[in-house]
Amino acid sequence: MLQSGRDPLIINDTSNHPIATNLMPTKNKGIKSFLGVPIVLSNGILFGNLCAMDTEPYTFTERETEFLQTMAIFLTHSIELDIVAHQDQLTGLNNREFLTQYINTLPKEAQITTLFIDLDNFKSVNDSYGHKEGDAILVQSAERIKECIRSQDILSRYGGDEFVILLQGDDNAGYSQSLSESIINQFGKPFIIKDDEIALSVSIGISIETNKHQNIDQLVQNSDYAMYYSKNNGKNRYSYFNEVVE
Repeated sequence: MLQSGRDPLIINDTSNHPIATNLMPTKNKGIKSFLGVPIVLSNGILFGNLCAMDTEPYTFTERETEFLQTMAIFLTHSIELDIVAHQDQLTGLNNREFLTQYINTLPKEAQITTLFIDLDNFKSVNDSYGHKEGDAILVQSAERIKECIRSQDILSRYGGDEFVILLQGDDNAGYSQSLSESIINQFGKPFIIKDDEIALSVSIGISIETNKHQNIDQLVQNSDYAMYYSKNNGKNRYSYFNEVVE
C-alpha cells in the first residue's frame, strides 16, 4: 500500500494480483481482498494507511472507498493535533509533555540514560541581540544536537535553553560519553548573529538510572544536578551524576 503511492489501493481478489499474491498476510492470514487508503499529513508526509480486508474475494464499491477516505481524513486531523500538542513550536523537537507520556510507556525496570544540556551564557545573547535572535540560536542549537544523535535517541527541548536526550538500554555508558563530546565539539563552531561571531558552549549532565519514577522531572533530576556541576566547574564540559556525588 505504501509503495503504491497516494491513491487508494483496491484488490478485489488477491489470488490473481501481481503484488498481493505472495505477501505474508495473503498467504498466512488468508486475506483475499484489500482496500487501502493512505493517511497523508498536511506537510506531505505519508504517515500510514487505513485498510479494510476480507478473507473472501470482495468487490469494494465507490461508496465504501469514499467512506474509508473520509475516515483517513479524520485520522489525519487527529494525528496532526496530537503532533502539535507534543511538539515544541520553536524548534520542532519533542516537548516535555511528549517525554512525560513517552516514559509512561516504558517499564519501571527499564534503564534510561539522561543527558541534560544547557547553553552557557545564553542570557547574554538575548540581552545583547534580542529574543528574536536568541530564538534563532535555539533553533540552530537544536539542529546541531540532532546531527549528533542516533535515530533511536529521544531529543526534546525541555524548556528555555535546556535540552534533554533520553537513551534506552543497558550499554549507553560509553556512548553517552562520545555523544557528549560530539555535542560539545558541535558548539565549538561560532554562531553568526548580524555579522557577529558568537561563541556559545554547553554544559552537560549525565545520569543512568531505572525508570522507577515514571515522571520526567524526577527522571532528569540527577542529570540536571550533574549539569550544574559542569556549569560551576568551568562549563563546556560533561559530568556523570554518580561521579559528582562520590
